[in-house]
Amino acid sequence: MLKEGEQVPRFRVPGVPTEIDLAVLLDRGPVVLYFYPRALTSGCTAEALEFDALLPEFEALGVSVVGISVDPVSQLERFRDKYGLRFLLGSDGDRAVGASYGTLKTDKAGSHERTTLVIASNGTVVQTYPRVKARGHAAAVLADVQALRSEGRL
Repeated sequence: MLKEGEQVPRFRVPGVPTEIDLAVLLDRGPVVLYFYPRALTSGCTAEALEFDALLPEFEALGVSVVGISVDPVSQLERFRDKYGLRFLLGSDGDRAVGASYGTLKTDKAGSHERTTLVIASNGTVVQTYPRVKARGHAAAVLADVQALRSEGRL
């Protein structure tokens, strides 16, 4: 997994509601990039709903939230529509992003470990969260983003 201070690999993936180009997002400001195993599962749904509930606070800080899984776009559309999710969801179907970020599990499914990175607009990792618990995670990330902002690190 990438470490704090490292530059993130740029990527472009199909997504919902549109293609996700990390370089374009970083031009707009910092990004919270979170990897999750599978859409529409209980833990991933809880995590997504918490990020969505806090989305206005992230946006007020100028921070984009992006969720990435190995699910196809059609599954991500169902996920978004069922729960009314407002942030970007990306499909890493070929697992290239997970491989470059070091977030892939070694099991047969090859899904992502639940991992989050806070990325500054210059593409540098400023905070990492490996193998997190879904519930309560979004609030912890928001608190850290607020602290990083106030410290001038984001």
